[in-house]
Amino acid sequence: MKKTINWELAQALFEQLCDETPSYRQQYLQLACEDTKTRQAVKDLLQSHDKANQENWLDRPAPATYFQEGDKITLGDSSTETDTNSKSLVTNHKYRVKSLLGQGGMSEVYWVEHEKTKQTFALKILAPHYSDQTSATERFEQEATLLKRLQHPNICCFEGFTHYSDTLHKRSPCLLMEYCPGKELNKLIEQGPIPLPQALQIMSDITAGLGALHQKQIWHRDLKPNNVIISDDNTIKLVDLGIAKEETIKLTKTGMRLGTPSYMAPEQWLGKPVDQRTDLWALGVIGYEMISGTNPFKSTQAMMLASEVTNETPDKIELSPPNQALSSDINHMLSKLITPLKEDRYFDTRELQEVLCPLLERA
Repeated sequence: MKKTINWELAQALFEQLCDETPSYRQQYLQLACEDTKTRQAVKDLLQSHDKANQENWLDRPAPATYFQEGDKITLGDSSTETDTNSKSLVTNHKYRVKSLLGQGGMSEVYWVEHEKTKQTFALKILAPHYSDQTSATERFEQEATLLKRLQHPNICCFEGFTHYSDTLHKRSPCLLMEYCPGKELNKLIEQGPIPLPQALQIMSDITAGLGALHQKQIWHRDLKPNNVIISDDNTIKLVDLGIAKEETIKLTKTGMRLGTPSYMAPEQWLGKPVDQRTDLWALGVIGYEMISGTNPFKSTQAMMLASEVTNETPDKIELSPPNQALSSDINHMLSKLITPLKEDRYFDTRELQEVLCPLLERA
């Protein structure tokens, strides 16, 4: 039987590798995609992406954005929308674009203000050149389906699902979400080790958010510092559930390795089933980074990183006074999170919180 390209896998890999260097892409593709036709399709997409930017891969500026600051846009069309969510769809509402918050391979996020109510939101929109690709649209709509079921102080709140139609009447799906002013956790980590009480509190808050996800049988699968926002009032918010997976939703196939390499658990690298303990692995890596100031896995090449993650254990952290006495307990917690076998990790967020709470009291 003639082999066909797995476009769902190709799309997911393209999004992951858009911002990586050519050498890293090549190594990662060799690990992540065994099918030669699909692998070539990803290479073709990346080549077209690079060519469109008309710059050297390492030196090119950020790609042009969909909206500009001050643009006035209308979301939704009551004559064509259908109510697929428990919340009302946003139809024929006008917004002013205040700024670009971020952009990735397949989507852009803007800070927008409702023209009448002056309420502000984060608007996530699927890039227009993906709007006619079924797999990309399905993945975007899956995120809306998951978000609408979640109400938790440590998860960015879902406000509505809609579409934007451009001047050529091309419709791109959009998510309206709670606007969480603050900074990404990775910006704080870049400044060096975080004081232990603060790092443990952040871990506890992330654990609480993950607990709400896991209670609904949803695994984040891409937990990383960039997807954690520290709001202006120090509330921790989990954002970007773009590749989160509900246990009953089958948008991915066996063998697809989705996630961000530095935070991917061994089972993700090996293409094995994931569960709540996969997210706990990523949390362990984040915790290690916050407390030590460095990622526990140092390799910059994909194949070496995969080997390191699946076979090695991180170095122990030596805490400085006044927390030196906690070194053994902190290392025990982290080693039980960052251990290759899922069966050896904490089973769920409740079990982890039972360890974190006493450590917080002592820190």
